[in-house]
Amino acid sequence: KTFDAFKKIKEKLKKEKEKKLVAEQKSSEEIHKTFELAFLNTNLLKRSLNIIINNIEYAIEAQPFRQPVSLEIYPDYLDKIKKPMDLATMATKIENGEYNNKQQK
Repeated sequence: KTFDAFKKIKEKLKKEKEKKLVAEQKSSEEIHKTFELAFLNTNLLKRSLNIIINNIEYAIEAQPFRQPVSLEIYPDYLDKIKKPMDLATMATKIENGEYNNKQQK
């Protein structure tokens, strides 16, 4: 009797351990899928933004916005423009992964 009870306990522990391993494996797979999706979304956003920036950059109207404004030429520029932005700075931010979603400025 004691041996049978011990055997049942051992079987129960074995089944619980197997369930835990399966759950951990599923959890690990879910984490991997989440990172994979995040990576794909980040790359898609990065590629999309690069396409937009490249298309804007070639427009003749974009010429004044291609590079940062020279503070030597326009020393009071930052007094008037609180958050300056230009296409070169945006391209650098895209390349460095500083934009994480479509709404980010």
